[in-house]
Amino acid sequence: MGADNMAALETRDVASVNAPKGYAGLRASMPPSAVPRAKLQETHELPRKFAELERIGTTIICSRNKAVAEEGSSADYVYEIAAGSLRAVRLLSDGRRYIERFLVPGDFFGLNEGETYSHTLEVVSSAAVVRYPRRQFLRFLEGNPEAGRMFFARICRELSDAQERMLLLGRKTAGERLAAFLIDMASRAPAKAAGEVILPMNRSDIADYLGLTVETVSRSLTGLRAQRIIDLPNANRVMVLKRSVLVDMRDGM
Repeated sequence: MGADNMAALETRDVASVNAPKGYAGLRASMPPSAVPRAKLQETHELPRKFAELERIGTTIICSRNKAVAEEGSSADYVYEIAAGSLRAVRLLSDGRRYIERFLVPGDFFGLNEGETYSHTLEVVSSAAVVRYPRRQFLRFLEGNPEAGRMFFARICRELSDAQERMLLLGRKTAGERLAAFLIDMASRAPAKAAGEVILPMNRSDIADYLGLTVETVSRSLTGLRAQRIIDLPNANRVMVLKRSVLVDMRDGM
């Protein structure tokens, strides 16, 4: 998907991104847009001292369920998640959907790709992403040892997470998978209260990520609530009441 043909991307004044109603007015009919990355400085986690990245990146506002990058397309860009949440998706040969990971502010997509993207990057909830031309991004890393070490460590963590995910899908029970997911999201997604876990994705997304059915995910959440391990104020919020019990469940204890 080329820079001039990103139909999935939509425009809005970036000054409104941090406001509670920042994405409410996004419209599917709006044309593609790229705005200077520096205008969204407060919404992402990349260290400010890497000023060169400020110059080569552009911020794009995109709406729910739109594709930012597509599986099989040329891997021309690296993306940083500045606000909102996204999912890395692959469609299997039998038509099933495989969600490799969820991305939240501070995460990157496209760092360890080959010539083409191995997954499609889709928006879960309206989001802002920073798009860096990949060649310029890699040249920056080559010329900046500190940044290179930081991103190498990030890639190593992603590989470690992928190994843990293989264990989760191959050996753990439904309850253990869900417990691991809730603990992971609690550490990554922003929350307003202690013990709160924000889940921007729906139950179908969670099911495809954990290799379960929607019914199993819903039944498992209901079971955790019945045991007073969690509470469910609404479909997108979980309150963890007994974290130590969740950790024990995750670890198969």
